[in-house]
Amino acid sequence: MGKNTIKISGKNVIASIELVIYEEDGFHIAFAPAIDLSSYGNSLDNALEEFKVAISVYFDYTLKKSTLEKDLLALGWKIEKRRSRRFIPPTLDELKKKNNYIGHIMNQPNLIRQQISVPS
Repeated sequence: MGKNTIKISGKNVIASIELVIYEEDGFHIAFAPAIDLSSYGNSLDNALEEFKVAISVYFDYTLKKSTLEKDLLALGWKIEKRRSRRFIPPTLDELKKKNNYIGHIMNQPNLIRQQISVPS
């Protein structure tokens, strides 16, 4: 799995998240296994744009509600240093244990892997 990093700095999130993009039922699906977040669109570009909206809403909402750290820990992330609030992502094997469908997704033909940075 690609490199996933999340750092919280005050009220801002700096992140690099790996997406896997695949086609199913005529839609392009952009899925970030490390944060269990997805979006879809009629095209690859549309799915990516929708994912940018979804991740922005996710980080804004969880920061506003002060639940981002709790949410990441529930997803299997670990805190590297409490003071810097850097998070270590779970491995792909750990993610598969929590969500059996991730294995199915990762075995899709023509799977595309792409990094997305926040803020972009």
